[in-house]
Order: sequence, then C-alpha cells, then structure tokens
Amino acid sequence: MDQIDFIKIELLNNENISKLRLNVESWDTLISNKSLLYNKIIDKLLDRTNLFYYATQNESTKTLYDTKEYIKKLVANNLINEKIEQIFNNLGWEDCDSININNTIFQGDIAEYLMCILLDKIANMKTIIAKVSLKTSSKMPAYGNDNIFYDYEKKVLYFGEAKFYSNIIEALKAAIESIDNHSNIVEFSYIAQHTNNIIAPNGTARNEIVEEIETIKFDSISISHIAFIVNDDIYKKIDYENKIKSFLLRNHIMQSYKNNLVLVFLPVLSKKELLETFIKRINNGRI
Repeated sequence: MDQIDFIKIELLNNENISKLRLNVESWDTLISNKSLLYNKIIDKLLDRTNLFYYATQNESTKTLYDTKEYIKKLVANNLINEKIEQIFNNLGWEDCDSININNTIFQGDIAEYLMCILLDKIANMKTIIAKVSLKTSSKMPAYGNDNIFYDYEKKVLYFGEAKFYSNIIEALKAAIESIDNHSNIVEFSYIAQHTNNIIAPNGTARNEIVEEIETIKFDSISISHIAFIVNDDIYKKIDYENKIKSFLLRNHIMQSYKNNLVLVFLPVLSKKELLETFIKRINNGRI
C-alpha cells in the first residue's frame, strides 16, 4: 500500500460533495486502530511548514517556498523551537494542562487550520487567507469568514466555513448559517484592503491573486462557498449520504447556495478521542 494519507471520496454522485478518509485497507483496519487516523491528523497540525505557513503572518512565510527556506534558516540558527513556541503561545497551545478540549474557540481553531491544510492537498482551490493566522488573542476567535480560497484556473474566490461538531446535521446547519451571514461585500472589502495577509504556493501565484483582488470590482469577481465539516462518524457510506441528502432537501437557506457551494466532510470517529490525543502529543515533546 502507498503511504497512508487522506483521499477524497465523492458523495451523492456530486463532484461538489465529498468526504475525506485515510486510504487504509478496510473499515475494520481503522476501527481496530483509531490512532492511525488521529495521529495522521495531528501530524499535519504539528507539521513545521504548516504551522509557519498557515498560522503566522510573517513576511518570510507568504509563500510555501519562502516558508520552507525560512524554516531552514531557523534550524541553522537554532531558533526553530523558540519560534514554534511563539506560534503555540498565540494559539493558546503553550499550556496543555489548561486547554479545555470542549472550548469552542479551541475546536474552531483546529477545524479552520485543518481545513487549509487538507483542502490545499486535495482540492483545486488554494488557501489565500488562513483565519488562524489572524488571531490576536488565544482566548478570542478572529471574526469573518473562516478561510479564503482561490481557484487559479477558474478564477473563483471561495469564502470558507469550518465546523467541528459531533453531530453532522448540527454542523451543516451552523456552516450554512455562517455562510449566509458572511457572504457580502463587507467580507470582500476586508480582503481587498488586507492583501498583505495573502499567502500562495509561490511568488507568481501570490502576485496574480493580489493584483486580481486589488484591481477588480466586487460585482465582477466570481464568488463561491465551501463548508468543511469535521464530525464524529461511525456510519456506512450510504447512511452518511442519506443524512446529508435529507438535510440538503429540507434546509431553505441551502437552496440559495446549492449551485455555488462545495461541501467537504472529514469524519473523525470520535471528536473527544481526537482532541485528547492531540493534547497528549503536545505534552509528549511538542513536535
């Protein structure tokens, strides 16, 4: 088998609705060893490149290439651990004993950050603003859309919402309501006035999106939406699809966005166990 990682599975025969799962041999393999899933997620959350690229606003980390070069310099100068501690301090991860895994701000930060990491790997759109990098206090969330993405081929801007719930239906409700509240010119105006926050895979891509946003009218840009749902799941694929289908048919707000909305689900077996494992990993030597 290839190295274990996340793959995208289409749901309801709709290319805009998918779930992410590990490419393990079978469902029984995953159930019998949940740590495969939990540790793969946590590996991505604690990856050095991901931390600096998505969770900081350093001038040295505006592109993936620059981020990797910056990390090399930090390692060479024996500064890497100090700088990672600074990121943890800003996120509120510095004192693991005081972290309440039931805290919605903590959970929201995890979901928003994970959304950037995974969508950049499996989707055409790429992160241009990661909300977790905009935090000014570990005790408060940043406001507005959770993340902003851009499809460089289709020239489409995506307003993103991430939700971390035990119940998939409650997560969907919250995501759709958030999208409805944040889908307006005010959100675009923030992006247009803060292009210094934009990140991109490389300098060429960053220059392209910055110029696009700074020189285009709001009503001239194509805007879509993406909801990233992290939830408990012990369902078979057909049962999971039926829950989603039932919600989509009944929710009146959803009908307004069904033609320009991407839904991505990440079932994690147990939200509680995942977060407990995350705390243990940080306690056992950080990264």
